[in-house]
Amino acid sequence: TRKSNSSLVLQNTHAAVGVTHTDVCPLRQPHPTSILLNNNRSGMGHMLKIGIVGSDNSHAIAYSKLINVMKVTADKCRVVGLWGQEDARTQEVAAEGQIETIVDQPEDLVDLVDVAIVVDRHGGLHMEHALPFIEKGMPVYVDKPFAVSLADCRTMLAASEKSGSLLLSGSPLRYAPATTGARAAIENIGDIKIAHFAGPCDFDSQYGGAFFYAT
Repeated sequence: TRKSNSSLVLQNTHAAVGVTHTDVCPLRQPHPTSILLNNNRSGMGHMLKIGIVGSDNSHAIAYSKLINVMKVTADKCRVVGLWGQEDARTQEVAAEGQIETIVDQPEDLVDLVDVAIVVDRHGGLHMEHALPFIEKGMPVYVDKPFAVSLADCRTMLAASEKSGSLLLSGSPLRYAPATTGARAAIENIGDIKIAHFAGPCDFDSQYGGAFFYAT
């Protein structure tokens, strides 16, 4: 179906925009799922309804399949709404992720969901798309990069402080088996003198240049 018109935590934000975890929250960073489940605005017995903004990102399929198909949260959560720029891609994500409702605009999800996940591939869209949910006071997860400008970061953080919205950003790679395995192996390695990390970076990427994946 198609419908129309209808505490702050910030993880691993790119240092290039001048905002770090310690700037906004001195607490340890909990797992995103536990944050959302523990901050159910509607009561412990209520299933959290989640809306996803940004069907162009592969994470839209990954997150919706984890929740709706694999049911990693049992019946505590369900992705019920989706918005994307391209109709064909949005229909594909909705089908694979078993998402019932596609909306015409991101803000059409505001009154349909309890939690928003903003995953546009271009980080320059994150502030515009996340702001209606933040201003509503609901929990919002903004995929990395949190933003591609310091101004956008500050706008979202200020809106969250004003509304009391739980705002989260970061990368799930910290929970990947390769990462957790390496962390566990450190105990048997001994003192580490130097570590090297490498990853892709395209300064000419249409999705925000170096901010896309070099974060």
